[in-house]
Amino acid sequence: MRQSSLSMLVFAVYMGILCVALLLIPAPFVMFFGFERPDPLWIRIFGIILGILTYYYAMAIREEAFQFYRWTSI
Repeated sequence: MRQSSLSMLVFAVYMGILCVALLLIPAPFVMFFGFERPDPLWIRIFGIILGILTYYYAMAIREEAFQFYRWTSI
């Protein structure tokens, strides 16, 4: 695995963990960082968006879309 692919994989895993945390336990997760209790709808929508981006990154890694790697590093 190339270093660029490994970097993208680590970032995709990070986003996936955030996605799961925001979808399953949004209030405790956000309050852990010192923010007020969020509106549950918007924080979960953000979690879904992160899930979609995670899938997008995972497919780019699987297909070795090196042009996508360049786009994300700008």
